[in-house]
Amino acid sequence: VGSPSTWVRQAKLAAAGELTALEDLQKRIKSGYLYDDLTEIEGIGPKAQDALYEARIRSFDDLAAASIKDIEKALKKAKLDMNPESWPKQAQFIADDDLTGLKKYQDSLNK
Repeated sequence: VGSPSTWVRQAKLAAAGELTALEDLQKRIKSGYLYDDLTEIEGIGPKAQDALYEARIRSFDDLAAASIKDIEKALKKAKLDMNPESWPKQAQFIADDDLTGLKKYQDSLNK
């Protein structure tokens, strides 16, 4: 059945006449769940993304709300040894549509 969690977002886009944005959003919904491209987060590659999806961490909102412990558990299950400490904060920047803040934060990670 999926999740109704995207219905409000879809309705707002439709009501505002933002049909292109609505279509883009709908392309990322599978079986009622929103799947964001988590590889936009620095440190997440395709294998880590698959591990997160498997753990039902599918969107930037999911990742921003996830505990480090839950993320590490998903990575361990996939036999990935990675440091996810910055991932929820990066995801929150994207969820908030603050790409400038994301860039600044990612730049600070690389120093």
